[in-house]
Amino acid sequence: MVNRSKLKTGLFALLAIASGYAIGVSIKPLPETDNKKDKVPEPSAPLAAPSTPKAPNTPAPHDESLSAAQCIERIRQWMESSDALPQQFPLYDAIAKTPPAAFREVALALSDSKSETIGEAREVLILRWRMDDPEGLLRFHHHFKESYPRSSYYSADVIIQKLVQSDLRHTLDLLAELEAKGENLAAEFRALYHIASKLPHSQANLEAIAFAEAGANRLGIEIVAKPPPHTQPEQPAPSVSNILTLLEKDTNSALHLFNKLVKSDPDTALELALSIENSDTKERFLGRVVSDYGEAHPHESIWLLRELYTVNDRNSISQIEILLSKALAADPSAATTWAKDPGSKELITRFLQTSHSARPEFLPLLSQLEDSHWKRDKIARALQSLGQRDYQASQDWIAANLTAEEAPIPQAGLIIQHFEHAPQKALALIDKLPPGPTRQIAIGQLSRHWGQRDLDAALDWAKKQSAPQDQANAFQSLAQLWVNDNPQAAQDFAQQNRDPQTAEIFDRAIYQHLQQFASSKTALLYFANSSQEFDRNRLARQAFANYAATDPLGAIELSLENPAFEGAAHLAANRWAQSDPDAATRYLLKLGGKVAEIGIPAIVHSYAEIEPQRLIELDQQITDPEMRKAFYHSVRSSQILKQYNPAIYQQIIDDPAP
Repeated sequence: MVNRSKLKTGLFALLAIASGYAIGVSIKPLPETDNKKDKVPEPSAPLAAPSTPKAPNTPAPHDESLSAAQCIERIRQWMESSDALPQQFPLYDAIAKTPPAAFREVALALSDSKSETIGEAREVLILRWRMDDPEGLLRFHHHFKESYPRSSYYSADVIIQKLVQSDLRHTLDLLAELEAKGENLAAEFRALYHIASKLPHSQANLEAIAFAEAGANRLGIEIVAKPPPHTQPEQPAPSVSNILTLLEKDTNSALHLFNKLVKSDPDTALELALSIENSDTKERFLGRVVSDYGEAHPHESIWLLRELYTVNDRNSISQIEILLSKALAADPSAATTWAKDPGSKELITRFLQTSHSARPEFLPLLSQLEDSHWKRDKIARALQSLGQRDYQASQDWIAANLTAEEAPIPQAGLIIQHFEHAPQKALALIDKLPPGPTRQIAIGQLSRHWGQRDLDAALDWAKKQSAPQDQANAFQSLAQLWVNDNPQAAQDFAQQNRDPQTAEIFDRAIYQHLQQFASSKTALLYFANSSQEFDRNRLARQAFANYAATDPLGAIELSLENPAFEGAAHLAANRWAQSDPDAATRYLLKLGGKVAEIGIPAIVHSYAEIEPQRLIELDQQITDPEMRKAFYHSVRSSQILKQYNPAIYQQIIDDPAP
């Protein structure tokens, strides 16, 4: 049995055996780059993507895009989140909305960050960059190759493939330009040769092959793979010294021999893998041994987790995922032992939080941790993975490990997952559920999921639900989809429906649709013209406030025309007084009456903050008795005016009202 102290002793012995042996190159500090020199040209326009067919007469929603500064700010907000890695959708969304022309600026900004999650942001950016602007990424990579962190998603094969598909002649000119600047294009020449060799032998493709061969010759590299020998040389026995000796000559042959050592002696194989200095080679060898070692020593493997694990290191996360899943499969009781070990609890928590995987084998570990949002999410996804193999086993695990408050969401998720391959069985499962949270969540999720695939079928099913609560849950989930597909039918339904909660959800969906595809005023009038019998004041006032923010004068006029909004006139007056107090004053003085009285306090407050002298002029202009009362009351109530402009304050209140 290997323990940690024995392993460390063995490592010193291995290092002595391998004295003088080294693999790979050392990593030097990254030099600072002068961005003013050799400016990289603007990226070429991305290839046009095929347009997505749209339903007739249905306007497409506005596709929001971000500037480089906006994208950088959103990525930084994501990186500063304590729950960043498990919650990556904000990162994907920010980069998806960033135009290719801004990729270079975003990448350079990310290179200065000290965040622990910076690597993830860079990788997502590079992945999108190589698809949307391969030429820009190629130029950026070579210009900043010595100073910008290496990306696992930068691939010369993928980039050259996309460039050749777009414009072969331009690709050759681009490579010639970069080589003339002194860039080492070994990877690009190899990629070009193998891609062009697989294309029909046209004149242009033959020219590309010759171009790649000439470039390789100038660099003194081979780009044509040599055929393997007919007979493989006899390999030595799988000893540590033999593997280390072979590793100096041929990594792949050494790895083949190492695999034999893993099967016969995983303890020694692990010692050897941990002794390798080159990180990439070490990762390959560890990948072959951690699974076998974990199966051999499931209870003692926790020390290896501590040895391997580094936060945000993709290789270590991958190795520990293998180690944990194999070890737990070999001995599930090890989960409890590890989770209760004070030295391992923090490590396991950080690993499970950082890892993207949600394997069913991790469920015993997850159940031992303190409650959190990411824990519940991981458990739900692990149960879905288990449910694909064994639906009943997942249900049994829920019953044994989750409380009545925790169970509904994962139970509903399993039913919805079942709907993919057995829809009738999923519907039957829902029918058997008793009234309660699980049934409500399942009906809502199923309706939304079904509606995205077949809205008419989902609506027919919702209409057939006999229980009022079931029907309400279904229609609430379908509201937005139905409104976007057939606004008039959805409006007719909302007018007839008497369930307040369902009707309010439809009202909100209809309002948002009209706001987007019609106008703010049309959306607002929907509330005024509705025949609903329940209290709609909250939604109507919210809609009116949104309209007043964009068109305060129109909102005031609407409040005069329509009694439904008379009480909300002061909202528009406040908005207008803040944005254009002079125009608001002229209009209100001309208008007079109740709305003007409501608007006077807003005018006084606005002038008291920005131009108090105007209040003296306003004092002379107001002649209507009721408006003067409102004016004097607002002045007397203004603490800003009283504290910072006492002379003006005193002059006005000393002037007797008529």
